[in-house]
Amino acid sequence: MKQLASLFALLLIVVGYGVSLAAITQTSTTVFGKVIMRANLIPAAVGTGNGEWIDTSGMSAMTIHITGIITATVEVDASNESTRPSDATHGYKLNATDITTNQIFSVTVPVRWLKARVTAYTSGTINGYLEAQVGGN
Repeated sequence: MKQLASLFALLLIVVGYGVSLAAITQTSTTVFGKVIMRANLIPAAVGTGNGEWIDTSGMSAMTIHITGIITATVEVDASNESTRPSDATHGYKLNATDITTNQIFSVTVPVRWLKARVTAYTSGTINGYLEAQVGGN
């Protein structure tokens, strides 16, 4: 029964992208005395998907690196809702334009919730990596 409950909990956090299903992974490490959080916001997407909200409260100096786009569109969304939005809710687009090429960009404003989603897909295996400093300077 415990294994079934664990499997059910895992299924609740799984993000579906086309035929590939993968959960967002988050890790943290300390670099030069600063705590750095890393997350794979888009884990090897091969289709469209809503993405999964992660809590970025207290994080600063955030960057997002999108890789693997051949023909696809990615949108990075943010929300400052007091509770975690539904993954089907898209919040507000962080960057001014859709992402259609591999790139890295900074998130220069603090946000509570963040997610990346593939809104159009033809080809590529897309990953979206977040790296953020936890806390201030």
